[in-house]
Amino acid sequence: MVPISCTVRRVVILVCAMLGTSAVAGAQTVDAAFNPGANQIVSSVAVQPDGKILVGGQFTGLGGGTGVTTRNRIGRLNADGTVDTTFNPGTNNPVYAIAVQADGKILIGGLFTSIGGLGSATPATTTTRNYIARINADGTLDATF
Repeated sequence: MVPISCTVRRVVILVCAMLGTSAVAGAQTVDAAFNPGANQIVSSVAVQPDGKILVGGQFTGLGGGTGVTTRNRIGRLNADGTVDTTFNPGTNNPVYAIAVQADGKILIGGLFTSIGGLGSATPATTTTRNYIARINADGTLDATF
């Protein structure tokens, strides 16, 4: 074990004390108009730079407060909570992790083994992707990943 100098220890204590006492509590309100809803569990959320919200989970429907728009385990909401109808990649099983890359591409991870065809793809084709995939900002599969 590496010994910590007294100076480092004092700095750590000072920073911890400042963080613990400098937090200011503010009143929080609920935005009653924001009610996207899902018909099953939402496990992951990521916000894109444009304010749109990516959601992943076990759901097969989003929107309308109860999940009225078909979205198979991944979807995107507009900043106001409405379903983004232009984004519908679809997976065959749950999406548990979402990350937005600096270039706008989206990494997803979960229990799925195929993507596409369950969304708005025409013709309906699926592509094998075992547990991890990258999709473009428009929801299409990034076949180069």
